[in-house]
Amino acid sequence: MVVPSLPGFGFSTPLRVDGLQTSKGVDMWADLMTDVLGYDRFAAAGGDFGAMMSGTLGARYPDRVLGVYITLPSLPALSVPDNVPEPGSTSQLVGMLMGPAMRTSPDDFAPEERHRYGVMEDRWKTALSHIAVHTTDPQTLAFALHDSPAGLASWLVERRRNWSDNEGDVEEAFSRQFLLDTVSIYWFTESFVTTSRWYWHTFRTPPQAVPDPEAARQVPFGMPVFPKEMIFVPRAAAEATANVIHWTEHPRGGHFAPSEVPDVFTDDVRAFFRKLR
Repeated sequence: MVVPSLPGFGFSTPLRVDGLQTSKGVDMWADLMTDVLGYDRFAAAGGDFGAMMSGTLGARYPDRVLGVYITLPSLPALSVPDNVPEPGSTSQLVGMLMGPAMRTSPDDFAPEERHRYGVMEDRWKTALSHIAVHTTDPQTLAFALHDSPAGLASWLVERRRNWSDNEGDVEEAFSRQFLLDTVSIYWFTESFVTTSRWYWHTFRTPPQAVPDPEAARQVPFGMPVFPKEMIFVPRAAAEATANVIHWTEHPRGGHFAPSEVPDVFTDDVRAFFRKLR
């Protein structure tokens, strides 16, 4: 098992080049697995940006990727639409901030999953400020939190409180030790400054066409559904977009499911990849 760290995050510091973002990171990970580590084929799994990158790995490198497991339903676009907003434009920002709510309606979900639309709308409110500052003026925030361990802890722990499966007490989802370890990784590596730019650069990178859309459609996907995730897609829409061979609905877990419910996550990952043997 290979666990890469995003460039400029924690264990991949200090970052000595500028301009790295999700699309470039996908190519770097593909090169890491094949050219550096020598694997002919590999599988990918992740959440948040890790989900975006894992899905894009499968779409861009279907000859190398055995399968993709993503906890955040970030399915790669297999074609670039004609009316893509200019990178960095207001319309793209609005789409990024309100994307899930604007791309779906309650009627797009089957009756048994329609409640997830309301959950998504409610939880998305807690992400608006996060995405807005990271995509528009991240360095202002970065310098402030670089100077204040209390500020950094507040920023990081608040997200884990708001985006995990708990009843208002973050320690229902994470131990205090885990939270302190997470903050320490950022603080002692002085990496918040470079991590805050990841959104900014990703937001300003034009979408790229998938080399072979038909091959990309054949890559198997595993998609768990955790009840307190930030984004949900209708199952029918996911299956129409990707080769979803594994769909599981779990009773607990949120945006940080691998850390919140590690046993559930591990068992489900194994169940998906067993299908690919």
